[in-house]
Amino acid sequence: MKYFSKIVSFSFTLKLHIMRKIILLNFLLSFITYYSYSGVSVTHTNLTGYHCINGTITLSVSSICGGVYLGYQFLSNGTYTYTGLQAGTYNYTFVENCSIQTGTDINGNPTYTQYYNTQNASIIITEPPCATSITSFTKVQDVTGWRCQDGQISVSATATGCEGLPENLWWVLYKDGSFYNYSYYNYIIPGTPKIFTDLDTGTYYIVVYGGACSDTSSMVHISEPPCATSITSFTKVQDVTGWRCSNGQISVSATATSCNGLPENLSWTLYKNGSYYNYCYYCSYIVPGTPKIFTDLDTGSYYIVVYGGNCSDTSSTIHISEPPCNIGISISNISNPDNAACNNGNLVFIP
Repeated sequence: MKYFSKIVSFSFTLKLHIMRKIILLNFLLSFITYYSYSGVSVTHTNLTGYHCINGTITLSVSSICGGVYLGYQFLSNGTYTYTGLQAGTYNYTFVENCSIQTGTDINGNPTYTQYYNTQNASIIITEPPCATSITSFTKVQDVTGWRCQDGQISVSATATGCEGLPENLWWVLYKDGSFYNYSYYNYIIPGTPKIFTDLDTGTYYIVVYGGACSDTSSMVHISEPPCATSITSFTKVQDVTGWRCSNGQISVSATATSCNGLPENLSWTLYKNGSYYNYCYYCSYIVPGTPKIFTDLDTGSYYIVVYGGNCSDTSSTIHISEPPCNIGISISNISNPDNAACNNGNLVFIP
């Protein structure tokens, strides 16, 4: 009897041990089964260009008792895709609060285990650097003459849009640090140099815009040659030939170069004794290579200012003189009066 009791006690202990093993095994199997489909998978695409708004995020959520918080939005089981995203960091939290059946007790009733899980994660959407670049900004030519406006600058630039294709660029041109001109639909086309013409002397730079960003060039200086207007001679041809006559003459020769590099006729202003005397602005020009003679001049000091090639030159001073007055008087005594009381003497006046 004693032996039988031991056998019964051993059998009960073994059964209890086996039941505990089965419960533990069921718990592990339930846990493994649960985790085989519980969780979140994430994929994303970065921006295709600088400051584009075309990033994407796709979240696939699998949970029997939880989901994902993306900002203030809760996502349960399913697949969610977000498009039109900017570059940046997007945070999400995977949360579960589960009562998982892990087996049965010795009476066959289900047993549960409470499980709580929180996982924080981030998705980083990046963008490429600015793809807008000035590849060249160079001077084509300086102005060809003093105060001319025929300088030229060439610019080439590239930009890539959000679709990965070349993009036309608009621009703002600055001169001497101040606004000078802008594109207004006269774009820079990638691969095609743009030539700016009709520029006067100054220091230029350009800012180009495309691909949601910009680039600024270095400085280019358009210079000009010195004034090419010159009086080559200003000489007296003759003084006046008599007292108070007006037949003095002066000769002047001068040269000037226009903006196209060709000789240019010159206008002039003649001064006498420091004051205005005569002028010509659309009349008898001074022709380069041909002396101009000023006639009918009276006595005085003359100088001339000539104008051409957008500048001027001033001569030295020349004096037109006159001979002294040549009027003489001759008086001769022909006869004396007969006496002091008489008035019969004679004089001869010869001018």
